[in-house]
Amino acid sequence: MVRACVHVAWEAQPILSRLLGGWREERRKMLRAFLNYGLVAAISVWAAVIALMAYRLDDSPWRWAFVALAFGGVLTIIAIFWIRRYIHALDKASEEQRSKS
Repeated sequence: MVRACVHVAWEAQPILSRLLGGWREERRKMLRAFLNYGLVAAISVWAAVIALMAYRLDDSPWRWAFVALAFGGVLTIIAIFWIRRYIHALDKASEEQRSKS
């Protein structure tokens, strides 16, 4: 009886590994997307909250400070994308140089 259960489990292993392998691949894709865009999403939410606070502060001396902070958040997002594009271009250039050699 035990031998039959072990045999069935052993035969089912490739099926389970295929099923879990697909799940692991999806998890890896989600983690990659989070690592690529999680920081940008967090900064976007932060800048939106700060901008909303600036909008609500009528006749306050802090209003323009909050506007500047929100603008700084937007500039940070732009800088992140610019740096990513620059690094990607460097990687591409080094790959092409390696392939030519």
